[in-house]
Amino acid sequence: MPQVTVIILAGGRSSRMGVDKRFLLMPDGRSLLQIALEKARKISTTVILSVGFRERLLNIQGVRIAQDDLSDHGPLGGLLVSLSKMTMGKAVVIPCDVPFLAVGLLNHLIQVSSDTDIVMPVTGRTQPLTGVYSKRVLPILKENISRGVLSLHGLVQDKRLNVVRIGSEQVRKFGDPRVLFFNVNTQKDLGRAKQMAEKAVWEY
Repeated sequence: MPQVTVIILAGGRSSRMGVDKRFLLMPDGRSLLQIALEKARKISTTVILSVGFRERLLNIQGVRIAQDDLSDHGPLGGLLVSLSKMTMGKAVVIPCDVPFLAVGLLNHLIQVSSDTDIVMPVTGRTQPLTGVYSKRVLPILKENISRGVLSLHGLVQDKRLNVVRIGSEQVRKFGDPRVLFFNVNTQKDLGRAKQMAEKAVWEY
């Protein structure tokens, strides 16, 4: 399996949550950020944490911090800064607020990433915040930002890139896609996530 960096996107403003959701606790006492870090460390010893513009910086042992100095650019800015900082050719990108992502799925994305620019799951809807990104996407990423195209969907649809999409049939081998990609954005989402965690039959 090729060596990769893991980038954790943790630069959202948590405006819908009202508090910094990175530190929200699941029933086992782990925060969303801690869960993401544990998954990242199972994949690579090189982890980059992407944080937002003017956000409080964190000091986490063994983790590089990439502060997005492009305000209001969303995850695209965080991805740009993080990819620019990494020394390896590829990165596994995961969001901080999706606690049920299976490490097995992430390893599968790495395995099929040879000679690709982007590998990502598509389960009824595209999941571009989870995937393997080659450093080769940087010039197009910079071009999109300069043109005001701030959607990751715009990046993955660029015909100049070799994008591999992993469909629902493959994803389901690692769990229910509705659970794997469940995103914690609101207090209601957090309540549902806690219920799901109590029923989880795999280590989340």
